Amino acid sequence: MRQQPEGGRMATEWHDPMLDASEVASMFGIAERTLREWTKTGAIVAPYRFGRTPKWRQSELNQWAQTRNQK
Repeated sequence: MRQQPEGGRMATEWHDPMLDASEVASMFGIAERTLREWTKTGAIVAPYRFGRTPKWRQSELNQWAQTRNQK
């Protein structure tokens, strides 16, 4: 993040959405149960936890998908 010259407000350079389990499952065309298994076994990037709710950064998932497709 960088300081804007006027007004003293902070600005982000980009926006990276946080996706919940249903959004991630839909993104990859899998069941939420499969996503839970992948998370448990480390087959997918680890989610961030907000209380008991897991959320994934879209950019991290995109990067993971790209490296997975290259194998």
